[in-house]
Amino acid sequence: MRRPAVLALFLLVAAPACAGEEQHTARRVPLAPGEAAAGSVAGALQFKGALELASPDRRFGGLSGLHVDDDGHAIAVSDRGYFVEFDLVEDAAGNLVDAGAPKVTPMTDQHGVRLGGPERDAEDLAVLPDGRRLVVFEHDPRLGWFAPGTARLERVASLRDLVPGSNEDIESVVALADGRLLLIAEGLRSPEGGLRAWIGRPGEWASLDYVPTDGQQVAGAALLPDGDLLVLERSATVLGGFRARLRRVPGEAIRAGGRLHGESLVELSAPGLADNFEAVATRPLPDGRAAIYLVSDDNYFPLQRTYVVKFETTAR
Repeated sequence: MRRPAVLALFLLVAAPACAGEEQHTARRVPLAPGEAAAGSVAGALQFKGALELASPDRRFGGLSGLHVDDDGHAIAVSDRGYFVEFDLVEDAAGNLVDAGAPKVTPMTDQHGVRLGGPERDAEDLAVLPDGRRLVVFEHDPRLGWFAPGTARLERVASLRDLVPGSNEDIESVVALADGRLLLIAEGLRSPEGGLRAWIGRPGEWASLDYVPTDGQQVAGAALLPDGDLLVLERSATVLGGFRARLRRVPGEAIRAGGRLHGESLVELSAPGLADNFEAVATRPLPDGRAAIYLVSDDNYFPLQRTYVVKFETTAR
């Protein structure tokens, strides 16, 4: 999602000055002023570290969707039509301590032509069991499938039958265990007052509702290993700045005609670590818990930052 115009004044006044970067950096940052970089309890989760990423590659930024595999390899999408990949480094305790230099690859259509204009606005990513990358785009709303490890479209499926093509279109795609997809709109309201959502496959969509907190929008979603749904909510105001909330929705609620709502796990807001967090990813841990990763979208705006934050669930 692009930076809301109402935040321009806030960002100019409140954000730190941006120094020129000569090389990739991954700077460890605390969750809140005066706190250690990792180890504290945040809401219902354990904070495991955060990094501020920067790169001299002008294509780096605008990160939305995110996938992290068991080896710590991260794949993100950019709203300018790039795949951005980097390796996360964790210590023996699972704390996030570093990240490798990003690799940025332009997305192309089936003929190898680089995506441009409204076609390139990638908003979320799911890596399917066979390794294919599934991306949801807004403005030109559609799903796009990419072969494993590539940035070239294999096929597309239009979502014009679901959404009009706007900045409040589908922001999240989740691949369910049975092969169906869950889509959640960023800001499009349903007749019941929630945010519009769909479950199914192209041409076979059924509606359901997501009930946000305090009128927030949906920025991303991911499944936990036990089948529960994590939803990343986001809001932005001139006075309050950016605010993000992570909520856990019971997996049994993910059904046609259902209403998705759940408990709040953690909230990110000033004066703590806060920015335009747009994506969430999970991976299972050997002890049955889950690692959770958030990434922020700097909108290619020099006064915003790209953060990667790691949490872990506690025993239930």
